[in-house]
Amino acid sequence: MTGRASFAHAQTAVIIGWYIASLLLIGVLAAVPVYLQLPGQVLSQAFYYACIAAALYFILASMMVVTAWGVYRGHFSNKFKLTMSQRSLMVQTMSFLGYILAGAAVYSRVEGWNFLDAVYFTDVTVLTIGFGDFSPKTHLGRSLVFPMAAGGVLFLGLIVSSISALVLEAATTKITLRMVEKEREKVIKKAAHKYEGTGLRSGQTNSSGSIDSAELKIREQEFNLMRKVQKRAANNNRIIALSVSGGATCILWFVGAVAFWQAEMGAGNWSYFESVYFTYISLLTIGYGDFSPANNSSKPAFVFWSLITLPTLTILIGAIGNQIAETLGTMTLWISEHMPEKGPLAALTRRRRAMTAHIKAPNLRDSCPMAAKKPAKAISTMRPLLLALKA
Repeated sequence: MTGRASFAHAQTAVIIGWYIASLLLIGVLAAVPVYLQLPGQVLSQAFYYACIAAALYFILASMMVVTAWGVYRGHFSNKFKLTMSQRSLMVQTMSFLGYILAGAAVYSRVEGWNFLDAVYFTDVTVLTIGFGDFSPKTHLGRSLVFPMAAGGVLFLGLIVSSISALVLEAATTKITLRMVEKEREKVIKKAAHKYEGTGLRSGQTNSSGSIDSAELKIREQEFNLMRKVQKRAANNNRIIALSVSGGATCILWFVGAVAFWQAEMGAGNWSYFESVYFTYISLLTIGYGDFSPANNSSKPAFVFWSLITLPTLTILIGAIGNQIAETLGTMTLWISEHMPEKGPLAALTRRRRAMTAHIKAPNLRDSCPMAAKKPAKAISTMRPLLLALKA
């Protein structure tokens, strides 16, 4: 990350460290029920937190093995450095988890709770769920809710904003460029035989050395066609982002329902539908309080599940909002362009056209990355797009 150690040495050390930590935890967890002889095999919340940690260590180490294999095969670069946005997201996430643990330490002392119960209370409070199974009883504890809840909500909003800006926007930019390139290549191959023998040349000039008016018109049409391809790719990209976030939210919803159904089968005796209802109420941060985790296994599971699911739902809501805004904007433009010239809405139509008439179309280099380096090649490769559209 800082470049002080080679990728091979750093990656190998980290992978070995994660695997060792995972195996040590698994060994301890396997020995606990055998050597402690707990009455009725009642395991504490710490046991289940350790199970979650061991699983995460093993998954992260395995993912890093896949990354190292990709670097070895030449699929990834071995010079990996975090950008400032990635560093900021990492610091924000660690600070948010530290904030929850610090709040739990304070409330475990003020209210006399078990520390892990205080972690559960802090998580439910910061995520604005509020089941009501844990609430401060002392005057000091109730007073500390004011700054703790406000700070936690601000932390969570900052993290969700960073995730949306870093993960979604960066990914959508790459996907959009890839889709544009695929669409361009597809149309070029389709129109290759029509382009041959047309006599069109990029950069055509007249005897005075200036660009011919017909050539300018062709360039303008090429630019408009490229904008259509980009718009189509952006629309497909929004649909993909909406589908991925929606699918992830549904998976977390129903898989979480299965986990809580099994965890509460002994204490609360929940049915699967009641578990689905509970996860839905928690997912939308409603928190009626008629169902809440009561088992030592369900509380750690809920803390882990909620910290993943709530940001995912927020990203889904943002994707839905972007799609609705784009749809409404398209509908508004279509209605304004098809309004009659006479009537009560004619003035609004003329005003809209007057506002957009002076807008100058951006340069070709702004819509095609290749055009910034090789404008002549970009124009010549896009001309078959125009021919295909005309055909």
